[in-house]
Amino acid sequence: MFNKEDQVSVKVRNQVYVKAHNQAWHKVQYQAWEQVWDQVSGQVQWEVSVKVHEVKNV
Repeated sequence: MFNKEDQVSVKVRNQVYVKAHNQAWHKVQYQAWEQVWDQVSGQVQWEVSVKVHEVKNV
């Protein structure tokens, strides 16, 4: 069972991952996705932590 905070975290994380995927895909087009993911994963994790923090403080 998810509590409400977990549901928010998952929803936000999914949104950020999709955003990062789209940005990375447009940025590099035909480069290997694994290379792209390495470049953006740190930024994704940071955005997730910030978004979840903001949601908790509302």
